[in-house]
Amino acid sequence: MRFWSLILTLLWACGSTTPRPEPAALAPDALAHCTRDDTPRLCRVDNRLIVINLPPNHGWSQDQFVEVARETKAGPIKIGVVQVGDEAAYRLDGVRLPRVFVRYETPKSDFDNARATLVASNAVPRVGKGFGRVLEADTDTLTLDLGESHGVQTGDVYELSRVGERTVQAKAQVFAVEATRSRAKLVRFGPVGAGDVATFNAAGAQELAQVTPITIVVTNFYPKADAAKGAGQAFAHDFTQALQQAAKGWEGLTVQHVPEAVPALATDPVAEARKLGVRHNAA
Repeated sequence: MRFWSLILTLLWACGSTTPRPEPAALAPDALAHCTRDDTPRLCRVDNRLIVINLPPNHGWSQDQFVEVARETKAGPIKIGVVQVGDEAAYRLDGVRLPRVFVRYETPKSDFDNARATLVASNAVPRVGKGFGRVLEADTDTLTLDLGESHGVQTGDVYELSRVGERTVQAKAQVFAVEATRSRAKLVRFGPVGAGDVATFNAAGAQELAQVTPITIVVTNFYPKADAAKGAGQAFAHDFTQALQQAAKGWEGLTVQHVPEAVPALATDPVAEARKLGVRHNAA
């Protein structure tokens, strides 16, 4: 009885598996604006980037990186990096064509009809200082595999994300540059680890410069009647340290402790707190 029960369970599991959707068939004229030759290229279809000119068994698979280059008289010039999303999004002449999404693009670049070169699984795409990986990360600093030889400068800002995800997890600003690597400090916190993707944000430094400074002022507390003398000040000091630790890495955010207190019997304690904050440039 148990044997047949197991067989039925396995049959149900196999039958309940969600089938993979069939690739969408492409009409030949959908690629009329793109070059059809033996070179893999990006082509925009329905506002989506796909890779064309691939052989039947091309081997392009999900999460693989692709370097994008524009052809010029002087030779191909790298203009960005894309990553394979759906490896079989479309079908043309019996060939499954992968859809890709942009990981990095140089300013004013156009990916449509650009050359696409698959990057080996053990290699990292290179487009100047535009694209790299996180070598190591700790609480609020990290090391990038990009350095002076790639054009990295102090103050450059990088957006950080997981390999297979497009969502930006955190941001970091470079504060030290070596030949082939650099050190950066987190300016927007989020989960970051070795192997994560780092993409250069050309407007990042300017955006940080426009951040409005904020100061949080912590005052002394009035302890309970049975508390030891100075307990209110000690608590305020510890509370300030905890806030300072939490605020570390947030550009423009300052936390300070002042040895004052809002009068306990003030008619309008909120107004008194605001006055105290103004005196210490709190905002």
